[in-house]
Formats: sequence, structure tokens, C-alpha cells
Amino acid sequence: MIRRLGASLAVLSILVSTTVVAPAATLAACDPFTTPPTYDQGVRTSNQVIGFTLGSQEASVAQSNAYLEAVDADSDRVVHDVAAVSVGGLPIDYAIVGTPGRVTATGLSEIRDSVTVLRDPLAGDEAVNDALAATPAVLWVSANVHGNEESGADAALQVLYELANRSDCVVTNILSQAIVVILPIQNPDGREAGTRRNLYGFDMNRDWFARTQPETDGKLQVLRQYPPMLYIDAHEFSLPNYFFPPNADPEYHETPDAAHDWINGLYSPAIAAQFDREKIKYFHGAPYDFFATVFGDTVPTVGFHAAGMTFEKHSADAISVREHEHFTSMWASIAAGAAARSSVLTGWHDSYVEAYDEGLAGSLEPNAVFEPKHDLYQPVPDVTVRHYFLRNDPNRAAELQLLVRRLQRMDVTVNTLTEPLELTSFHPYGDPSEPTTLPVGTYWIPMAQAQKHWVQAMLNEDSWIPFDVTYDVTAWSNPLLMNLDGGWTGQEVDPVVSPTHPAYVFQVEGQERRAAEPTPHLDLAEDEERPDQGEADMGGEVDLDLVQPEEAGEADAEQQVEPEEGGAADEHPERHRRRLAGRRVGGRAELVEQLEKRPGEAEARGARLPGVPGDSREQGAQAPTPPRPRKGWGSSRARRCRRAPAAGPRGRPACRPASAPRSGRRGGGGRRRE
Repeated sequence: MIRRLGASLAVLSILVSTTVVAPAATLAACDPFTTPPTYDQGVRTSNQVIGFTLGSQEASVAQSNAYLEAVDADSDRVVHDVAAVSVGGLPIDYAIVGTPGRVTATGLSEIRDSVTVLRDPLAGDEAVNDALAATPAVLWVSANVHGNEESGADAALQVLYELANRSDCVVTNILSQAIVVILPIQNPDGREAGTRRNLYGFDMNRDWFARTQPETDGKLQVLRQYPPMLYIDAHEFSLPNYFFPPNADPEYHETPDAAHDWINGLYSPAIAAQFDREKIKYFHGAPYDFFATVFGDTVPTVGFHAAGMTFEKHSADAISVREHEHFTSMWASIAAGAAARSSVLTGWHDSYVEAYDEGLAGSLEPNAVFEPKHDLYQPVPDVTVRHYFLRNDPNRAAELQLLVRRLQRMDVTVNTLTEPLELTSFHPYGDPSEPTTLPVGTYWIPMAQAQKHWVQAMLNEDSWIPFDVTYDVTAWSNPLLMNLDGGWTGQEVDPVVSPTHPAYVFQVEGQERRAAEPTPHLDLAEDEERPDQGEADMGGEVDLDLVQPEEAGEADAEQQVEPEEGGAADEHPERHRRRLAGRRVGGRAELVEQLEKRPGEAEARGARLPGVPGDSREQGAQAPTPPRPRKGWGSSRARRCRRAPAAGPRGRPACRPASAPRSGRRGGGGRRRE
């Protein structure tokens, strides 16, 4: 019955990691690549289900989903479900693989509960120890967020088959220590059309922080239920050699130290060892940095303390080569993550505790550079940030509701002042500090919470770039993007507040309108109460707060409108998209009515971020010569040696001072920021 889911790395020669202790004896005894596989679990091959061997041709969306369903039917280790429905109406299927007891409804519920404990910095020792003993590592494999970068999806399906149909020590070891969440196709419309973007023209690898597209929104809801400790995002590009981290400078300063160490000290060496064995050419670093918190590697890292990793493979190679090399990097990573389960789980929980402690002290993470001969460009200033506030301006109600829900839907605690709050030092966005009294109704977002890194990333006034050349955007502050009135303070305060509840009711032209009732996310989880947060949003309700004021200057053209029955939805998707783009809806109230007809719609617009031509993040321009592997990417311990002199409350010295900005290309084949 189908059940629905209710080779050491030379460039790391200076790496010293206290976070990861790899079980070398176990790995040597059961090598994930040289151990003979035993296929005896009765799972059908792709050839038996969809008519060809994985890696011999690219699977279509329907074929990929059919194979997920078939493996679910054949294996008690696998359950699959739908994360979201694309703009064009295609399901975005995913699977969870684990031991049979873990992938039952009860088993998955227990995993969600224990992961919640590990993410709680205030959980008691007994509860934490119980969770550490019982919780598997949660390892994600995803691909194809750009529709014309196909091979990662086919490799992910191969990972699924290997995990479901083998009984040898490699798979037994992985599944005893981990569950693996496999999301082969993040952009089904783009895959079918052979285009980078979705049908709304969005590059969804820029949408992670804003969640404007249904594909992104649904995916992130599943990440909230099964928060990753490893997140693989597989791409293709125009360079001849494979890319995997270490990343180039700059790295965003609120990147958790543990995640930085896992990327560079656990997963990268595991991949490199097998690539060296097979003589697969690869590189690290430029042009791929780790700065803008908008991508499929940086958002899982800052938002979930995961080791977020981008993999890139040459798109002009044969599908058999592309699929094999992506499979190799994926398989090496999940084997390494499972083998290090105990240290990863402990480090993951400690990372949330450290974030809370930093927030309590008002301490921002200092900036650093990691590559040799790089000078620090901008230090994080010596400021104390304990609390953010957003004034409840009625003229910006829609934008406020949008931002509050974005924060809540990344498990950020948001409260509302129920009594005025006097501050002797309040720093408004863009202005000097001043005394002020914040009125009742002001939103209060404390930094002393598990999501401290995410709060700072989303609400910051300045991103303080540590190196003077970067891949993409240099700023993404939501209050500044939305022109909201707010700011921060370093004072220790104890305001009188009430929890800010999700907005299911919205005032439209003086008339109260209520959203549709939340739709359960299949059988994954019921909507539930979150401590101090009210009703959790698990991806089914309509967020009416996405409606923007008409005076904001944005057309309502790209909002999805319910088509007439048997009409435009059945037409060619591109023709249907153009037809919608030509239709304006008649004001705010009408738009709300139309949105109410479509429960489950994600926020429909947001900042569209430009890309850099020539690789998976934007195709088109001539690719540069890839850099040779560099020496010197360090662990967080080495990283702290290279902080700026003004490093905040921690006061760690820098190895070199900040320098003046430089122009032109960085050494080793990097690109100008475009």
C-alpha cells in the first residue's frame, strides 16, 4: 500500500575543527563506494517502472513522480508526499527514507518532536539528552530549482533507489543514523519547459528568503517540519569542472560556526576523497561565495543551522556523466553526515544555544575572511543589538503583516506591545540613536531566541560585507525593502507584550473579510500551537497580508486568478501566464476575494534579484577560467583569528586590519559583481 506522509582535501590543510569527530574506523570498515552493494529489498528499478536506467536519459516530471510513488509502494523504508503545487499545476513530490519504524506516522511525529527539542535553546538537560539519543540526523538532497539544470534530479532518484533497495553495511549504517529527505525537482514547470525560471518568470534560487512563489513556500514548510542538518542543492553551470565548497569570500557574518565547520571539515573532504579516487576534476571558491541570505545554501544555513551546500556540474556533459558526478557528491555527503550523527546533533543543538546566548547579550557575530591574502573590507561594528521593533503604521499595514508572517513562518517569535515602552537609546533605521517611547501595538522581535541569526539577517540595517567582491546582492533587509518604520536597541528591557498571532482576518475598505480555513498539509502534521507564537502556519491557509497597497506602485497583474472552469488553466501555460499578465484586478477588495478562492497560494510577489551571467545562478555570458583549489579555508577556530579589531563583545583580534575597497576581478578567476 502506498502510504502518504501525513582523498583528504588539500585545500583544507589548516583546518582544525572541534565540532566534528568523524568515525574513521567505521568508514574504513564500510566504505560507501568500495563496499559491494547488495540489492535484495524487492524495489523495482527505474527501468521496470519508467522504461529506462537512471542516468541514460533525463526523466520527465511525470516519470520522476511515478518512480517516487513506485519506490514508496515497494519499500517500507520510504514514504512520499507533495510539498507544493507549481504555478502551472504540477505536483512537487518528495520522499523521506529511513528505517521502517521511523517513516510511520508515529515515527515521523516523534522525529518532529525531538527535533523541536534540539532547536530549543532553553530545553532541559534531560529532554535534550533524550532527544540526542533518539533523533536521526536529518539530511536533505534537493535539485532542479532551475528547470534547465536537470541532472541533479536524476541523481537524487538514484540515491532514493540505493537507500530503498540495499541491505549492505553502507545503507544499513546510513539509515540507522539518519533520515534522508529527497526533493528531486523543485521547479517542475521549468523542467518541462526547459527554462531556468518558473512560469511566473521567477528565479526561485533568489526566492528563499521572500517565499513569493508557491514552489518555494511549500518546500520551506516541509523544511520547517524536518529541519535539515545537511541541505544539498544540486545545479548545473557552464564551467568544465565540478564545484563544491569550500566557498569563496565573502561569508555572511551570522553564518553559524558549526555549519561552517561541517561544510568545510566534514562534507567537503568526503566528496573530495571520492572525486580524487575517480579522478573527477573539481574546484572550490570563486565565483561561489556565501553571503546573500537568499539562496538554497545560505538560507538553510542561517535559517536552520544546516550545512547548506551548492553543487555545480557542467551542463554540456552527457547526462550519464552529470548524473554520476552529482550522485557521487550526494552519496559521499549523506554517508559522512550519517556517520557523524552524534557530533552533528550535539553541535546542532549547541549552535541554537549559542545563538540564544548571543541574542541575550546583544552580540553580533564578527566578520571574517577565510581565503589567503584576503583583507577584511568591513568589520561588524562594536554595537549591542538586543531587540528589534517595527512601528505599527496603519499606512503600511499590508507590508507589516507580510513581514510579520514571513518571520513567524521561519519560527521567529514576534510579540506586540500592550503597554508603551520607554527607551533611552533607540536606533531608528537610517537615523542616529535617540530616546523614544514606542506605542502600544509596536511589534517586538527579541534577539534572545533560537532564530537569532535569521532575525539579524532579515531585520538588519546593514549587512557589513567582509570582502569587496561578491557574487550577487549586498543587501536584503526586509524592513528597508518594504520602507517600514522601525529600528533596534541594545538596552535590556522587559516590555509588557502579547504574542502576535497569525493574521487570518484582514480589514479591507472597512469591511472584515476572513480567509479560508487552513487546509492540512496532507497527512504530514496538523496545524499546532507554537509556544508564545499562537497558531502555527503549516502551509495551507491563505495569507491575505500579502496584498500590497495600490499606492505602492506595483501592478496586481501577476496575481493568480481562478480561471473559468475548463478554460485558461487547460491552455498552454505560457499563453495562460501572458493572459493573466494583461489582466488587472479591480482594487484591493476584489483581489482579496480572488485570493480567498485559492487556499494554499503562497505570497505572490517580492524582490526579484538579479543574477550573474554564465553559471547556474544566471545563464548566458562567457564563463571564466575556474580557479585552482586554494589552500587555507579554515574552521571557525581559524576564522576567529581573522576577525576585525572591532569585533563586538567577543573582542577577538584580527590577523590583519580592514583595507580600502578594491576594484576589478579577484585573483583566480572570480567575476565582477553584476
